[in-house]
Amino acid sequence: MGNIGFAQLLLIALIVLLIFGATRLPEVGRGLGRGVARLRRGMRDSSAESKAELTAAPSSSTKSRRHRGLAA
Repeated sequence: MGNIGFAQLLLIALIVLLIFGATRLPEVGRGLGRGVARLRRGMRDSSAESKAELTAAPSSSTKSRRHRGLAA
């Protein structure tokens, strides 16, 4: 379970082709690719922000805001 074989991939491709049609398939693929790229970029940016926050020493006002649940 969890391993997808060639037959399953072929079935998924056939279903996608039937749902979207041959003319819209490139458009759907492009949109999916852009979505994945945005997700990766967002994850990378949020990771960089987290690392920056961890390395920076928090000031007393930041500590009090976090304590009250008002994270900056």
